[in-house]
Amino acid sequence: MPRSPRDSHDRPPYRRISWRDVLAAYVLAAAIPLALWAASAPLAAGAGLAVSGVGVLGARRARRLARCVRDCRGLELDLPGTVSVTVTWRQDCCPA
Repeated sequence: MPRSPRDSHDRPPYRRISWRDVLAAYVLAAAIPLALWAASAPLAAGAGLAVSGVGVLGARRARRLARCVRDCRGLELDLPGTVSVTVTWRQDCCPA
């Protein structure tokens, strides 16, 4: 006896789509024109990559500085070389 073409045994199992899958699809859709632009203008693409790298590093340092202010009620700045400057409030001056 022939089975109908819509038999449940012939279909692949249904897979739920997560937000991560949707985000990955959008990233891949944006990567194709971005790669074509980078191939046609490599100098501008390199400059954009350098600017975004500086932005990421600056954001990480700003987050670390904000955490230091929140937790320690002070600032710690790392200067080039072996110099580190720490500024804190004295315990007897802090409002209770």
